[in-house]
Amino acid sequence: MVGYEPDLDIYRNKDWKKIWGDFLKEGNEGKGSALSVPSIRPFNSPSADSSNRDIIPYHLRKITTDDYKGCLTTPLIQVFSVCVSLNIDVGKPCEVYGSIRSFEGSRPRFHFYHRGPEDSETVDKDGTLTLSLIGPHGGAVIPFLDNSLDFRLRDRVQGVDFINSKLELDPVTDDSYDTLLRRDVPGRLGVAHVYYAVFQLAHYATVQVTVTKNDDDSSCPATDIYGSIVAGYANGNRYCRADEDLKFLETRLFDKKSHQPLRVMLGTPIMLSRDVVVVPAYSTLTMEVNLWDSNHGKIAGKTLNFPAHMIGHDPVQIRTQYGCVEVFVHWRHAYLYLYNDRFMDDSDRGESSNDLHEMQKKPRVIYDQQLSSSFIPRDDSCLELLPDNGLASIEVNYRAIDDSDFRMVLFLRDPIGNLEVSRGSFGWHSGSLEAYMPWYSKRLCSVVRGDDGYAAVHYEIFSDASEACLEVRLLAEGHHDRPINLYGSLFGLYSGYNYSTSYDKKYYRSRLFDRARDRFVKQNVGSEIELMKSFVVVPCNASLIIEASLCVLSTDDVEVPIRGQHEFEIDLSNTVSKFIQGEYYKIEICVKFRDQMDRGL
Repeated sequence: MVGYEPDLDIYRNKDWKKIWGDFLKEGNEGKGSALSVPSIRPFNSPSADSSNRDIIPYHLRKITTDDYKGCLTTPLIQVFSVCVSLNIDVGKPCEVYGSIRSFEGSRPRFHFYHRGPEDSETVDKDGTLTLSLIGPHGGAVIPFLDNSLDFRLRDRVQGVDFINSKLELDPVTDDSYDTLLRRDVPGRLGVAHVYYAVFQLAHYATVQVTVTKNDDDSSCPATDIYGSIVAGYANGNRYCRADEDLKFLETRLFDKKSHQPLRVMLGTPIMLSRDVVVVPAYSTLTMEVNLWDSNHGKIAGKTLNFPAHMIGHDPVQIRTQYGCVEVFVHWRHAYLYLYNDRFMDDSDRGESSNDLHEMQKKPRVIYDQQLSSSFIPRDDSCLELLPDNGLASIEVNYRAIDDSDFRMVLFLRDPIGNLEVSRGSFGWHSGSLEAYMPWYSKRLCSVVRGDDGYAAVHYEIFSDASEACLEVRLLAEGHHDRPINLYGSLFGLYSGYNYSTSYDKKYYRSRLFDRARDRFVKQNVGSEIELMKSFVVVPCNASLIIEASLCVLSTDDVEVPIRGQHEFEIDLSNTVSKFIQGEYYKIEICVKFRDQMDRGL
């Protein structure tokens, strides 16, 4: 059985008030596997004029070629620039050289700066210098892996260290996502200001630029090129706290002055100083291309737009009287570099593939298919209200799909503002799950855009899994004839799985119950607590852990906590009950693992 455990998030802009739509799930009929959704979050770009849009009931629509295709994403770090400034008391000119290198723990990864003394850069008269960065070539920096930037900068004039220090990029906090960050690294002669961002839902683009001449031009096959190629984002102001910070939210891929042009062979890629740009999956990559040829003058002056999408490439040509500048953007996903929280070489890929095939030969637990077409109620009285920060979690309780082929179709909108949050789909089939590297048991996230927003689905796919059916009851000592006020949280997670980061805790645990103190529920003692979802997919190589952090609020505002956790091993033959005890109250957790035959099929 293939199990899917997703967390669905929707984003909207601050003017949206309510949201509704359909969440559809499709699989092969007559077979079995498992899927359950814990939650949803909303945000993104405001629409142009949506007042004249036809409102079509989304549950009646069909997927078309105009709908958005889902993008597989992961959190990624983009280093935009590093500026150095001299200490006031230095009093001498400086010529900087050396290296800036990223590390994951003790393992070196990418060079961001690498110059010898013969290629040093001179600090400006005002005492500042923006370093000419390089890289990262062939990949992107993934957070949560003990990342750091190692500065080994020297001054060629005085022959001393300029900065010899390390900047830790982890841990990443919730409030540091999707915003321009600045960190200062002090040194002996000055300070380095590092501008970077951690994009939570991202993949990356590899850029390639070539210059060709007209067919009838029989001149030299090489030419001298200068100018700039600068990458940015169409919605860059949403990542900055102030408009004046927009200038730091750009990545310079090519920057040559007229007196130092680059010799380029026509028809071959230009040697860019940087060729990788991290792009949020809901954004558009912009490329400002301004190039001159030393002999023919300006050959390109245009801003290009590349909407982020799944793996593939986008070629765009800028034609001039002299010839053509062609820009290729290749979209990639960072998970191709990871396997089970570590980097994977060719031998690892072979071993993991063999392990997967051996595991698939074993007996499997199979489940039936149960679709849920009701994602958010379409009754106006039940529309989902979104908070002012634009982030909401919407719970959906559904269960099983079949085999390793499935598709999620999302139609989500704000009916009051007539704004479209998400319109499109994403899916997997057995071939893609096992192509190049197995995607099973990896924490995945797919983003499906709309014209005015996007939805993010966090999920895992298991090659062998069971389904846990849950019931939780509130019990107390003595007799209680009045309802009590209950708030707090109940989460489901897996033994042997890492939940060390805030990202993992927030999006890869099953949220069963989650109420703030001011949103308590009235609960009768002895009755079943109404859960957000009552089914959890559990991989067969793990146990289910239920983690409780509840509070009973008395009439005089005294809090009585019920905290603890219990582990439930997969047992298809029995219903297991365990208790978490508080001072006066306790909860009983009943778990029944079920297969297809237990459901009478």
